Amino acid sequence: HNTRHLIYSRFWHKALYDLGFVNTAEPYKKRTTNGLLMGSDGKKMSKSAGNGFQVDEIVARVGADAARITVLSLGPWDANVNWSDGALAGVQRFLKRVENMADNLTDAPMDAEQERLVNQLIADITDRLENMRFNTAISAMMEFINAFPGQMPRPAYMVLIQMLNPFAPHLTEEIWQRMGHEEMLVFQPWPTYDASKLEKTTMTIVVSVNGKRAADFQISASALENEIIDAAKKAASRKLDGADIVKTIVVPNKLVNFVVKK
Repeated sequence: HNTRHLIYSRFWHKALYDLGFVNTAEPYKKRTTNGLLMGSDGKKMSKSAGNGFQVDEIVARVGADAARITVLSLGPWDANVNWSDGALAGVQRFLKRVENMADNLTDAPMDAEQERLVNQLIADITDRLENMRFNTAISAMMEFINAFPGQMPRPAYMVLIQMLNPFAPHLTEEIWQRMGHEEMLVFQPWPTYDASKLEKTTMTIVVSVNGKRAADFQISASALENEIIDAAKKAASRKLDGADIVKTIVVPNKLVNFVVKK
């Protein structure tokens, strides 16, 4: 089936090339095969099984952007994936968060960690689009917005909107226009990243006392273990007050646990 499509599409392209209407001799640089969208029951969609849905009904109810992102987020492009109403609901929440973030922007300069996050997002989405890893590109954008639980710097938001544009063109073009831009977003150059800013400069360390979370703090990614332990003691000083620390367990870059007795 695929071969027949490739034969006649290549024939028409070569005919158009001979007539001077296109400037390339071959129509494709590469061919990829996508998996099937299965029903939520894991079976191939069919009328007899009653496990399908009308695309126009989904689009009318939630919009083309949400429907598209949901399909792309379900799994790798070349794998069979099962439709999920839960995934659709999650995508709707994500898009609503993106839209609402426009009302929670700050013009304060970005700090080093925020700059790292922005450059990492550009690097990740660029690579994943080129390699058709659409599902992980979408998850990267969800993780990005989670890194800004309050306000988001305006430049960071603009980059997020540009990264999201290939997946949600209707919403992002509307937001772009609302932000005061006259030329459409689709005509903007794709952002580039600064490789020198991808290295993490800070890390968040969780502090626990006898296995129970007590605090967390940020510290330089190059901090030595004794510096991390001192900072952890300070962060959990209330929980450690009057306690005898019998053991200190350090999980590199993640956790400090104090085993104490009182």
